[in-house]
Amino acid sequence: MTPGVSYVGRWRDLGEFSVGAQKTFYDREVQQPGLPPAKTKSQPWLYNGTLAIYLGKNAALYGSYTRGLEESGLAPDIAVNRGEAMPASLTEQVDAGLRYKIGAGITLIAGVFEVKKPFFDRNAANVFADVGNLTHRGVELSMSGRLAPGLTVVAGAMLLRARVEADAAVASFIAPVPIGKPNRNVRLNLQYGPASWKGFSVDALISQDGPAYANRSNTVRIDANTTLDLGARYNFKLYNSSASLRLRVQNVLDDYGWTVSSGAYAATPARRFTAQLISDF
Repeated sequence: MTPGVSYVGRWRDLGEFSVGAQKTFYDREVQQPGLPPAKTKSQPWLYNGTLAIYLGKNAALYGSYTRGLEESGLAPDIAVNRGEAMPASLTEQVDAGLRYKIGAGITLIAGVFEVKKPFFDRNAANVFADVGNLTHRGVELSMSGRLAPGLTVVAGAMLLRARVEADAAVASFIAPVPIGKPNRNVRLNLQYGPASWKGFSVDALISQDGPAYANRSNTVRIDANTTLDLGARYNFKLYNSSASLRLRVQNVLDDYGWTVSSGAYAATPARRFTAQLISDF
């Protein structure tokens, strides 16, 4: 339960800002077979603020600060305290950037960010606990809108520098770069469906995740992975109701790679086909 209050102010042709405060009452209980109930509670104050300054009709500078709360999960099975509920984590996020509209069709956003939160891992006694701080710093770039009649694009890139500041007791075996955090994520989504095609459109998605470390000592690294998805959509009438037929091929080139989370490996999903029919009656 999170009651709160906020204020938003806007000035025409000048800018806008907001401030807010919340009181969170967080209570979590997890029951697993063969283990005692795992409980955790937290009642922090959370607050946020945003500011945007207009630089004419098509551009704006923005910035924000947020103090939030997120779940920290359970201790993994490989820890001696497996199943124990970790306390909810207080997080802090600061970001700033520039929004720019190119005419009425394309919006560009370039920003920087920093996110800080506690870092949980197994300590020297193999107990899963808060063992330091995790910081994400990076740059976000995006472009979205209509490039030409019938052609839309949504593209984005995130360049990330993730770092762990481990406590002295675990610094000897927990390296500075956290597991499974690619140094970049890039997405390019294109869709083409002119009016003359009468409800038919095609689309493509190119995704790339950069290399990442697979173990906490930073001695094993997985390679970058790039995939291509292709699809087609047809919007039509079915018994006087709106309907849509969606066909999609994911990982068209059947590229093989690995992802990793908490030390567990998973193969990149192979080439797969999906068909979906949606209708409103």
